[in-house]
Amino acid sequence: MIKPVVAGLLVGVLLVVVDAGAAAGASAQSSVHAGSSAPAVTQAPERCGGAPRLGPDEPRLDTVVIHGAERTRQSIILRTTGLQSREVLTREAFDRALRRLRDIPVASDACMKYASLDGRFTQVDVVIDERPVVPSGWKALAVVGARAVLINELRLDVAGPMGAGELARASWRWSAGRPRVALSLALPAPPWLRGIMTFEGSWERQSYDATPETVATVFSEERRRIGLRVADWSTSWLHWETGAALDRLPAQVDIDPLRVVPRHSLAIESAMDVRLAAERLALAATADWWTPFAGGDRFGAGGLLVAWRSTRDTTRPFWSALTEVSGASRSAPLALWQGAGTGKGRSGLLRAHPLTDAGVFTGPVFGRHVARGTVEYVRPVRPARWRGLAIAGFVDTARAWRRLCRVDPSRIYGDAGVGLRVHSPGAGGAIRIDVARGLRGGGTRLSAGWGGTWPR
Repeated sequence: MIKPVVAGLLVGVLLVVVDAGAAAGASAQSSVHAGSSAPAVTQAPERCGGAPRLGPDEPRLDTVVIHGAERTRQSIILRTTGLQSREVLTREAFDRALRRLRDIPVASDACMKYASLDGRFTQVDVVIDERPVVPSGWKALAVVGARAVLINELRLDVAGPMGAGELARASWRWSAGRPRVALSLALPAPPWLRGIMTFEGSWERQSYDATPETVATVFSEERRRIGLRVADWSTSWLHWETGAALDRLPAQVDIDPLRVVPRHSLAIESAMDVRLAAERLALAATADWWTPFAGGDRFGAGGLLVAWRSTRDTTRPFWSALTEVSGASRSAPLALWQGAGTGKGRSGLLRAHPLTDAGVFTGPVFGRHVARGTVEYVRPVRPARWRGLAIAGFVDTARAWRRLCRVDPSRIYGDAGVGLRVHSPGAGGAIRIDVARGLRGGGTRLSAGWGGTWPR
């Protein structure tokens, strides 16, 4: 474990010191009257900070000016934001358009600002930073290297070569007990459907330790999947996602979890994410159902997450808290069970108790039903040259019910520790290096991982 941690630390430092703002060449700027198809070149504004809040006399939208879209067609960007010519530009419409803009797959960053034209009409400036077509430069290569070192995954993104705002992704995880190959294509939906569409296909194998007291038993299950998802912001605070997939999962033939056969199923998936209190409170819910084609019991899985943070400004010290409960039905295969550990295998954190060992699920908190929680304090390192570097302290708790080959629930585990966070804009997450001590067993554990974006 020491080598991945050291390598992750070196990659993280590289991400901090590389100048993320350096970019060669000038960006393309163009203006589009909402509903017009003939853009005209205009001068670029400053970045989007400091735009005044919309007052009580909300103006009507006249012009949308798009900056930075060198490959992506401006009509696609305009359609994705949902802004319409001559409509009243409310604060809600502006914030929802910004949410949608940042979800465009080709965008590594995006922002919006507006300026009044004559008191009755307004111009909106859209600034989008496109990802490179393929990863290039020290920063991008450092991100690829960090993922390879920390989670044994190589990922290649191809962004926007067709000009449709698309992002094609191929990934390969070579963990001995959990290999995985996946392909996906995300792009803005066609005109008759709002949101972002994602086509995906994957194959993976997961290994589990079902050792009773006297017999050692390690077995594996394979999963194949191809699916389509659509997601959008209905309002500036409500995000939804729905999809369908053909899923080849193992199915139990009796109450023995080791006796399973592959079975094809139709999966219907849904998720909802609510953001409240100026982006300081988030509530997320998922509900998924599988129906086998050749008969057999239907099964499902779902979860509920609540997250809070003291401020959305990550350049300032902040507190955060998260609690999540998840469950799977009686016939659900092990691939749908949840757990908690150092972040490998499942996203739940219990950082002094690894969930996997050499890729095999062996952790004590793994079951049909899992509850977990984390409280964390993060303090950024102040010198400007170390921007993106922060120190953290945390406490994790977790418990599992209906565990593999165990009818009794696990104990309530608690871990505490300190860590280092390395964040780079546009990287899609942060490097996490932690030292945790089990408050109820587990000893002391050094771990490193790739953390997602808030609230996950």
